Amino acid sequence: MEEKILKMIINYVLGVYEDDKKSIESCIEVNTLFINMMKNEETKLDRLLDGFPKTHPVSVLYSEIRDREDLLQLLEKSKEIFEKTDVDNECLKSFEDDKDVEEMCKKLFK
Repeated sequence: MEEKILKMIINYVLGVYEDDKKSIESCIEVNTLFINMMKNEETKLDRLLDGFPKTHPVSVLYSEIRDREDLLQLLEKSKEIFEKTDVDNECLKSFEDDKDVEEMCKKLFK
C-alpha cells in the first residue's frame, strides 16, 4: 500500500508542478500537505484529489486507498521514505511515462 501512496504523490507532482519544481523535495512538500490536510479535516484531501480526471493516475490510486483507516500512517511512512532516499532530487524532471514512476518507486524502497 505504501507503494501506491508513493506513486500517487509522484504523479501529483508530475501533474501539477512546473518542470523546474518536479523534484523529490516537491514530493516531500506535497506529502506534508496531504498529512496536514488529513489531520485538519479528513475530507479536505478528498476534495483536493477529486479535482483530477477519473482516469488520471492520482485519481485511480487514491480511489484504491481512500477508504483505508490507516491513510494517515501510510502518508507519514511515505514522507519518511522520500526524506531518507538518496536518489537525485531533480530526477523527476526527466520522467516521461508510468514506467519511470514504477522504477522510481522500486528505488525508493531499496
